[in-house]
Order: sequence, then C-alpha cells, then structure tokens
Amino acid sequence: MAGETVSHSGYSRPRSKRWPWAVILAVVVFLSFPLLTTTVGVCNDYVDRPGECTSYPLIAAAESAPWVIGGGSIAAICVYQLVRISARRHNSGPRDPS
Repeated sequence: MAGETVSHSGYSRPRSKRWPWAVILAVVVFLSFPLLTTTVGVCNDYVDRPGECTSYPLIAAAESAPWVIGGGSIAAICVYQLVRISARRHNSGPRDPS
C-alpha cells in the first residue's frame, strides 16, 4: 500500500496515509457529539424550594467517564498520527541546495 497510487480522470497521485486517521477522528467526534450537547439533571423535591432542579452536561456524568476516556484517547492518537505524518512529509520534501 505504501507505493499505491489513486487515479482519477487521468490524474495519478500517491495515496495519502492521513485519510484513515482523519476518518477515525471524524467518527469519534461524531459519536462523542451527544456527550457534549445533551444535558441531564436532578430535581430535588425535599429542599426548601420545591422543584429546584440542577442540570449539567452528560460529559460530566460519572456514567460517561469510560466513553470520555476512550474517545479522548482515540482522538489523541489520531491527532498525533496526523501531525506525525504531516511532519514526516514536510521534512522529507525536496531540499533547496542553496
């Protein structure tokens, strides 16, 4: 796969090693989106003001900790790989002899 090329309408270029990491990162962000946008809450009827409620994002709930840790780890690995591949490609480019 290292030397594999992709051809589109007569244009041929080497296949990028970055796209699988970018796709995985996009999927992780897409699946983690509900953790960031959903809120959960608790209403306490036994306090001085009946019906007093508190709410917080789902990402702060204890039950979502494994998903947050796992998704964050996968996202960090993907970002690391994307940066590493980009840096390697930048460093291995053609050099100016002057």
